[in-house]
Amino acid sequence: MSSKPIMHRWVEPYESPIDSGLRYWGAGVVALLALAMWCGGAGEGARPDIGWLPPAAALAVCAALIWRMTHIGVAVSDYGVRVRNVPRTHTVPWSAVERAWVGPATRCPTARVMWIAVRGARDVETLLWLRGTNDRRGTHEGVLLDAADVAYVVDLINRRAVVAG
Repeated sequence: MSSKPIMHRWVEPYESPIDSGLRYWGAGVVALLALAMWCGGAGEGARPDIGWLPPAAALAVCAALIWRMTHIGVAVSDYGVRVRNVPRTHTVPWSAVERAWVGPATRCPTARVMWIAVRGARDVETLLWLRGTNDRRGTHEGVLLDAADVAYVVDLINRRAVVAG
């Protein structure tokens, strides 16, 4: 009997403006960098044995950052809630989700973001920002949503947490 890992289908329960634009722009940037690296070579005076290494490293870092930036947000599955931000991903099973709530952002106390309260652990700050609460003059990292969209996600998570808890 083989033990295959269980794959969960993670779905973002909101329409993200990141999906439509940034992913395609990011793919275009990476494609242009790859084309420049392929056509331009290493330049004059570069060592031919390592000339490809700096552009390839820059391309890999750029691709990884774009991938992480375009996948930030909150997703749900039968397993639980997944909160993605640029440096890390938190996956919380439904049995550990206490509730979802809206509160002040850590780095911008007047802005409001969604949080996930986790049983027996620290609360997880998401990058779902409420539109109109960010006092950083439009600069933020995350997904900027209307209050109704955030309320829908909070309600969805709270209903699932009650059933699982």
